[in-house]
Amino acid sequence: MLDNDNLPKIDHNFSDLTADSLQQAWREENKQQRRRKYYWTFVIFLLAVVIGGLAIISWSTLRQGSSNWSRWIKDKSDQTLQGLKQWQANNERSVIEGDLLK
Repeated sequence: MLDNDNLPKIDHNFSDLTADSLQQAWREENKQQRRRKYYWTFVIFLLAVVIGGLAIISWSTLRQGSSNWSRWIKDKSDQTLQGLKQWQANNERSVIEGDLLK
């Protein structure tokens, strides 16, 4: 880890630890936890603002695009139904005329 002057200096020899150095270490750890919490809160808030802004900006385009998709799906389903009806009519005509095996 890089040297950081804000962090408490704790030796690995725990016999030298005092109550003051432990309290200082806990205070510094609490400060770092608060900083991380504020950082993540800010990042989440910023992401929410950006995503919300993009949604507001693109709302009309998305709405028009969704109506175009629904129209396209309706047209394709109508074409499919017409094709099936035409196929059924052709099959019925073939049965009536006796042209099944031709």
